[in-house]
Amino acid sequence: MDNRLMRRFIKLDQELKTNKEKEEKLKEQRREVEARIIASMEKAGVQRVTQDGHTVYIRRELWASAPGPEGVSTLKEAGYEEFIREGVVSQSLSAWVRERAREHPLEPGESLELLLPEELRGRIKVSEKIEARVTKA
Repeated sequence: MDNRLMRRFIKLDQELKTNKEKEEKLKEQRREVEARIIASMEKAGVQRVTQDGHTVYIRRELWASAPGPEGVSTLKEAGYEEFIREGVVSQSLSAWVRERAREHPLEPGESLELLLPEELRGRIKVSEKIEARVTKA
C-alpha cells in the first residue's frame, strides 16, 4: 500500500472541507448583500444596473407544489388533473434494491441486475458508486 498516496488523499480531503467552509461563509455574505441590493433596486424602481462591466438584475421565479395526497386530491377536486402525473419515487425504489442486496449478496463480478426480479431486469437501471472517504481518527 502506498502511504504517500494515502497522505495525499487525506490532505486533499481536508483542503476540500476547508474550502467548503469558506464557500459557505461567502454564500452567506452574498445572500446578505443580495437582499440589500434587491431592496435598493426595488426602492429605486429599476430592474437592472450595469457597473464595472457587469449587469446586476432582478430575476423572479415562481414555483408551486401540491404536497402530499391532500394536494393531489385538491387539484383533482378542482378539475386540474393535468398537473397530476404518476411517477416513480426513486428514493424508495433505491432503498428496496439496497434491501435486496443485503438479503441476497452478489458475488464479485455479478451483474447488479441480478438484484432485481426477473420481470424488471433490463427495464430498471441499477448502478452503484464506490468512493473512498476520510474521517478524523
